[in-house]
Amino acid sequence: MTCTDSTITIKKGATFAALCTYKVDGVPVSVATFTITSQIRTSAGDIVATLTAVKIPANTGEFRFDQATSTWPIGSAFWDIKYDDAGSVFLTETMNVNIVGSITA
Repeated sequence: MTCTDSTITIKKGATFAALCTYKVDGVPVSVATFTITSQIRTSAGDIVATLTAVKIPANTGEFRFDQATSTWPIGSAFWDIKYDDAGSVFLTETMNVNIVGSITA
C-alpha cells in the first residue's frame, strides 16, 4: 500500500504495511531531520494504533510503517501522518481505514 491511498481496507490479523515518500511539489525530500508520527483512530477518537515510522534511507524521503493488526477492532477508522521538522508541522490528508474480519484463522 502507498500513503496516497484515500481508503485502505485491511483484514484484522494481517500486517499493516505502508511505504511512504515525503514529497514537496512532487519531488522526494529528505526526512532525516523530521520526527514522523502517525495514529489510526476510530470515529469516536479512540486510538487503534500508534505507528512507528522507519526511515529507509532517510535522504530519499522514504519511510515505512509495519504494524500488527490482531488487536484492531473491526470497523471504520481514520489515519494521518504528522511531519515535524524543527517545529514546522505538516499533516497529510486524513485517510479512511476499513478493518474487516478474516476468514482464515
